Amino acid sequence: MTEKHNPDLKQFLVRLGITVVAAILVMYLAKVWFVDPFYQVYKWSHFRGRVLLPRTQGQTSRQVNTSPITKTAGRIRPTKEITGPQELGVLAHEAGLTLEEFAALGQEITGKGMNEPLTPQEIDAIAGALEEIKRGERPKPTISTSRQPAGIKVISWQDAAKHYGEYVTVEGTIVTTHNSGKACFLNFHPNYKRYLTVVIFASAFPRFPAKPENYYHGKKVRVSGYIKEYKGKPEIILNDPSQIEILK
Repeated sequence: MTEKHNPDLKQFLVRLGITVVAAILVMYLAKVWFVDPFYQVYKWSHFRGRVLLPRTQGQTSRQVNTSPITKTAGRIRPTKEITGPQELGVLAHEAGLTLEEFAALGQEITGKGMNEPLTPQEIDAIAGALEEIKRGERPKPTISTSRQPAGIKVISWQDAAKHYGEYVTVEGTIVTTHNSGKACFLNFHPNYKRYLTVVIFASAFPRFPAKPENYYHGKKVRVSGYIKEYKGKPEIILNDPSQIEILK
């Protein structure tokens, strides 16, 4: 009797294995095609680090307006559905704002630091300001390199690995550098494979001083940006010179 059912059992196990493999493949493709691209926008668009700014408690999706562009109380309001900071990030990108300008705008309008949650009314106000900037009816916020926006953490470069996903300000001396042609690497420690590195990609070179590997070498600097993990070590990517300041 046992021998008679063995072929059926083997056939069942083979089919089960194929089904499991197919399911895993489908989930992986869904992650690559849909989840990862959305996460990049989501990550960029928040004022805070790690799952940066949750939806305001009790907040629901709301359609700001269905007409093309309207003004309410003297302020332009967007037609897009604004459900939270992720949509604000998209608007900021369309308006051509850097992360620092985006953060400064939020502080200018709400008076809050980057780690404080926003109310639905504050989100609406920021969205309206972004639309005005996009249409050229409002100037971009001014970024001061000598004074960082409120709410940004100032940490030692040695502690960078404790703050993955957070927007922070780091101070230290650039002790070694390297320019590969595709990117310039500014290191706070000779063991760059373990400690914090600041990265300037070639696409951003025109915005920085010529030969940044020489310009910043040996200088004590203050760097602001999001700390990300790359091959087990912390990195900060610079897109604008306002993110790095040479200290006297």
